[in-house]
Amino acid sequence: MHRDLKHSRADVVVKDAFISDLRQQLLGIGALLSQRDQLSTGHKRLSAKCEQLVARRHQLVEERRRLLARQEALETKLRALQTYVNSAGFRIVENVTRHLRRFPTAFRTTRTIARKAVGRSAAPD
Repeated sequence: MHRDLKHSRADVVVKDAFISDLRQQLLGIGALLSQRDQLSTGHKRLSAKCEQLVARRHQLVEERRRLLARQEALETKLRALQTYVNSAGFRIVENVTRHLRRFPTAFRTTRTIARKAVGRSAAPD
């Protein structure tokens, strides 16, 4: 019995040390939980910011696509205007206009007639 009592006391000492160690670990858990909560809150904020940035990126990509399409359309118009400016008909009209400007009365009358003609041709039937 005496020997069993010694072993039991040794067991109690070992278990007390183990319990003391567990209590020390529990004291550290509160700080770890607080740190985890802070990290979780930071992660949520960063996730929300990331979602906003992704949405903004999609908007910018769409805007860029629209601008590229508009640029392409404007370049097509520019090429058409350059073709027209380089055409013989445009040069003839420019020469006639230059000559008519020498006679202001004739130029104003011709310009008025030309505007009316253009207005009629542009009006829907």
